[in-house]
Amino acid sequence: ENREDNRDLYNEFLQKNYHIARTKEEMYNASEDNHRVLGLFTDHHLPYTIDQLNTPELLRDVPTLAEMTEFAIEKLYSSGNGFIMQVEGGRVDHAAHGMSQSGLIYDQIAFDDAIEKVWDFYEKHPDETLIFITTDHGNANPALNAAGSRYNDSLPNFDKLQHVKYSNNWILSQLNDIPATERNIIEVVEEATRIEITRDQANFIRRAFEGEYHAAYEMRSSRWATLSDVLANHFSVTFTGSVHTADYVELAAAGPGIETLTGFTRNTDLFNLMCEAAGVPIPEELTV
Repeated sequence: ENREDNRDLYNEFLQKNYHIARTKEEMYNASEDNHRVLGLFTDHHLPYTIDQLNTPELLRDVPTLAEMTEFAIEKLYSSGNGFIMQVEGGRVDHAAHGMSQSGLIYDQIAFDDAIEKVWDFYEKHPDETLIFITTDHGNANPALNAAGSRYNDSLPNFDKLQHVKYSNNWILSQLNDIPATERNIIEVVEEATRIEITRDQANFIRRAFEGEYHAAYEMRSSRWATLSDVLANHFSVTFTGSVHTADYVELAAAGPGIETLTGFTRNTDLFNLMCEAAGVPIPEELTV
């Protein structure tokens, strides 16, 4: 009913023998004989991991990235035809754009948990499994900064992220629904982070909500950047901005064919390298 063309895409997938999963339980209820599964667990992006961990209905209904990865590997491998699979920790990128310290680190850990599921499969099938782990770009360049006398506050501040309940995105969404007064800002931030910000810090955020706050670097004038900068006083984690960066990123690989990799690789060359490693011929028109 939300589509202008009134197409029922769920039904179209059902007609093509897909199992439709809208909850974690429905995902696990897929028939062992049906290798086609479409999992759509929210109407928009999946929740940030930190929000999911502290929201009972999300924890119940939305599978983690590791759970989806393990389920997909089992489904694809049981088909007996071999498979190519892509797993993306997409909310890592979103958290960096939102300059959310807690959102970023918890989704990075969730991606690491997914890698563990892939690695478990690789250890059982090392001679026929090729793994690439990388990203398409850097984003926002988060950094742990020196803080306190002789920098002794840096790690204790970073450790405060263990006690955070919700992402910066959750904080901003809550403040969108109520007046963004200094008192409300202090209360919502404390509920989400267990940190009591000062009235002056809340004033920065209030002014950003009202479009009155202007940083020298204009990108940092937004409400999400201002919230992140305020929390950086407590977490000691800052971002250079809220956009993609041009720095080098990690590329890791394991399995047959990794000898095709060199020390530094252009991201546009990865398609050719993966096809070459997998022994897949590349049509001339697809060569990049």
